[in-house]
Amino acid sequence: MLPTDRLHAFAGVVLLLLALGIVITTVCSIAVTDADPFSKSDVSKMLVDIKDHDTVHAIGLVSSVVVDSVLSIAAAAVLFRFFRSRNQTLATLGLVFILAGAVCFIVNDGGTAVMGTLASDFKNGGAGKLGAGSDTTLEIAHVISIFTGVIGQMGATALSMGLLSFGVIMLGAEAGAAAMPPRWLGWGALVAGIAGVLAWFTIVIDVAFVFFILSGIASLIWIIGLGLWFLRTPQASDVMEPAATPA
Repeated sequence: MLPTDRLHAFAGVVLLLLALGIVITTVCSIAVTDADPFSKSDVSKMLVDIKDHDTVHAIGLVSSVVVDSVLSIAAAAVLFRFFRSRNQTLATLGLVFILAGAVCFIVNDGGTAVMGTLASDFKNGGAGKLGAGSDTTLEIAHVISIFTGVIGQMGATALSMGLLSFGVIMLGAEAGAAAMPPRWLGWGALVAGIAGVLAWFTIVIDVAFVFFILSGIASLIWIIGLGLWFLRTPQASDVMEPAATPA
C-alpha cells in the first residue's frame, strides 16, 4: 500500500497516463478507418483500411491494451481508495463499474486484433483455400465487427456508470471539505456519465452520436482535471474525511 504522501502523486500520474493512452488510441482509430462497424457494406472498406494502415492499427491496439488492462484498473483502485471514506457504497459501485468496463474493453481489444488478421487474409488470402477478397472472410469480419462494436459500447456504458458514481460523491460532499476536488469536476463526471448512457440511442438515431462525442470529451477533461488536482495536492490525506456528525 502506498504511503499517504505518495498516493496523490501516484494517482495523478496514473490518470494523466490514462488520458494520454486514450488520446493515442482514439487518434489511431480515427486515422485507420471511418467505416461503420455495424454496416455490412463497410466491412470490405474497413479491412482494406486496416491493412493499408497496419502500423497505425498496431500502435493503437498496443495503446488500447495498456489502457484497458493496466491503467484503467490502476485508476479504478486509486479512485476507490480515495473516495471510499466519503461514501463506501458509491465508491464500490464506481470501482465495480470501471472494472466491468475494463473487462469489456479488453475483449474489444481481442476483437480488434482479430480484425487485423482478417484484414491480412482479405488482402493476401488466408488459411486453407481462402483466397484474397473471400466472401467468407467478409462474413467473419462482419460478425467480429458487430461484436466488438457492441462490447465496446457496453464497456463505455459501464465506465459511464462508474463516472456517475464518483461524480455523485464529489457533488454530495460539503463545500470546502478537506481534500476535496473542485465541484466542477463532479459536474463533469455527471455530464460524461449521462451522455455515455444516452449514446446508446445512436443505434436508432444517427444524431445521437453527439452524446458519444460529448461523453468522450467530458470524460477526458475529468480524467485530466482530477489527475492535475492530485498532483497539485501530493501531501493531502489519501482519503477524504467523513462529514462531521451533528451533535
